Amino acid sequence: SNCTIMMAAALVLVATSAAMAQADGTNCDPLVSSACLYPFPSDYWLSASDCADGDRCGTWLTPPACVSAATGLVSSPRATCHARVNISTALPLDNLNHPIDALSGGWDELDGFSPSSFIQVHFPDDLLADTDISINFNSPRFWDMKASLEPGSSTVLVDTSTGELVPHWVELDHSFGGRKPERRPLLIWPSHRLKSGTRYIVAIRNLRNAQGTPVATPKTFSEYVAGTGSGWRAAAFEEIFTSLKRVGVNRDSTLQLAWDFTTASRVKLTSRLLFARDDALRRFPNGAQYQIIGVKNNFSEHIARRIEGVMRAPLYLNQAAPGKSTRLVLNEQGTPVYQGTMPATFEILIPHSVVGANAKPARVVQYGHGLFGDKSEVEVSYLAEDADRYGYILIASDWIGLAALDEVFVADMMLTDLSDFRMVPDRCTQGVINALMLMRMMKGPEGLLLKDKYLWQIDNEPVNVDGTLRSYFGNSQGGIMGSLYMSVSTDVERGLIGVGGSPYALLLPRSEDFSAFGEIIQGRYSDPLSVTTLLSIFQMLWDRAEPGGYIDGITLDPLPGTPSHRVLFHYGLGDAQVSWLGCQTLARGTGEISMFESNAREGNETFFGFNMVADTTVITKGNAIVGFDFGAPTVPFINVPADKRTDAHEKPRRNRNAQDMMNHFFVTGQIINTCGGVCRNTTV
Repeated sequence: SNCTIMMAAALVLVATSAAMAQADGTNCDPLVSSACLYPFPSDYWLSASDCADGDRCGTWLTPPACVSAATGLVSSPRATCHARVNISTALPLDNLNHPIDALSGGWDELDGFSPSSFIQVHFPDDLLADTDISINFNSPRFWDMKASLEPGSSTVLVDTSTGELVPHWVELDHSFGGRKPERRPLLIWPSHRLKSGTRYIVAIRNLRNAQGTPVATPKTFSEYVAGTGSGWRAAAFEEIFTSLKRVGVNRDSTLQLAWDFTTASRVKLTSRLLFARDDALRRFPNGAQYQIIGVKNNFSEHIARRIEGVMRAPLYLNQAAPGKSTRLVLNEQGTPVYQGTMPATFEILIPHSVVGANAKPARVVQYGHGLFGDKSEVEVSYLAEDADRYGYILIASDWIGLAALDEVFVADMMLTDLSDFRMVPDRCTQGVINALMLMRMMKGPEGLLLKDKYLWQIDNEPVNVDGTLRSYFGNSQGGIMGSLYMSVSTDVERGLIGVGGSPYALLLPRSEDFSAFGEIIQGRYSDPLSVTTLLSIFQMLWDRAEPGGYIDGITLDPLPGTPSHRVLFHYGLGDAQVSWLGCQTLARGTGEISMFESNAREGNETFFGFNMVADTTVITKGNAIVGFDFGAPTVPFINVPADKRTDAHEKPRRNRNAQDMMNHFFVTGQIINTCGGVCRNTTV
């Protein structure tokens, strides 16, 4: 429970020293002296196993080629290189000098950095303005992302594959409260998920400190600007400066810092889950074998029958039980290996309205539960009312990896060894497989559960279940994992993502749910620069099992062997658990997203990156996002949680207009504004 976690966090805070431990310093990036890994991400941390010892992978070349570390010249003979992340000597130590093992942790298996996380930098000689409204008059903020594309923007992000500017926004990190303001990093957030396998250039110019004077340019970078830098990086910077000039960024004293980074390839991020999915469905084309362990008729006012069961889900982990040592079993090619089966519980709820010879065909709706919850969340009263009103048969399994049984192991990992973080995305991968398998068991007409006639007769009355009508509905963690599910499902093509978001690196500091875990991390790592580094490197692994790694494939560019999907996003203003910013970022990442013109606004935000349509529009293509206003105060415009006393997290799902909007989308494929204007203050 959170109480247990808070007690553990308090022990850590007492037991650890106040010193700020850094990496061992043997291979730090010299651009920024305040933290070994900074600025991050950066291609400084890419190496290549297919180049000669000591050579670098010249990611600035087309195609990337092995170059001499001393000169930056292409090695002879010319060899195309394949980059891999190498941050082993740069990860922060905790306050007791305990390291994170990047090799056992799996970071070296990636060929680039997260396409969904923030970009972080720090200027050690300057304290940036400590205000929630303005870092700099010409710095783009989330409420005015368009400013990042203006000629005077202090931050610039360039897609080198197109030469185009990438919209983004910036903020100072406030997740450490008021402590150590001089160690607050500057975070640069792309407005949407970046492209996979793509090199980007970051530039900062005319940035001012709290006194209003330009921040000092790091000495090492000044040498590259002047043309006096040496080694392989001199060649890289020449290309960087040339690319920046094309977008109007001058190589002069106003340029305070620039660098490049490459995002991980789509194959590296998605291939494990896709392989396991395809292998599981090939082995069990009609779903897994199962055992019914409980049937209760007249379960509630709205539910005629509750069915509890255990399926034998195809297993790709080294163990079925949660634990810090849990890992996907991989072969030499890095693909998951089938390990037999594991028991996975599930639940089915049949409403009264679908029972009887004259009942309309029932839609199968898979429900996704919240953080550290379980399948039993499907029993809550508003869902039962939904099911009875609209004719849904609800099914649910556990999102293992971040389900109730995982909570204590996640806390233990954070308390002891962050090298084991990969247990989270690996178990989450298995959780997706289990969810996909459950829906396959309900897919008509051959799904194994559908063929069990006993289940679909109640008091000699038939249950009119139609396994060809299938949808997904999830909230909170169920919305987050549901976005991933909807990106890879071969059986469900329409889903409602309730109060979800991505990436976790954006969500966690703004979430009350993370506060206890945040105390653990901040107890072990007392330097704010180290804490943001941890969020960034966690995101690199998390992308394999969260929407950030997949959302670009949900509609416009489906993943291999996967149909195109359509989703409707709902979020609430004043959400203290999953920030509306995360939902908007996630939605923009789909590449085809509409918003009604009356959409509720948080403070003075200007909507950016959405196709704005009239309230009377019937949206028949792509995706849509709708915000709901329940009268909560404007949230803090910094990366801390909203006020929990007015938390709107639970409210959109209970809003009748939201429910009607969802059902209309499921049934017709049309997204309409059932609120008739701004969606506000109409809860069930």
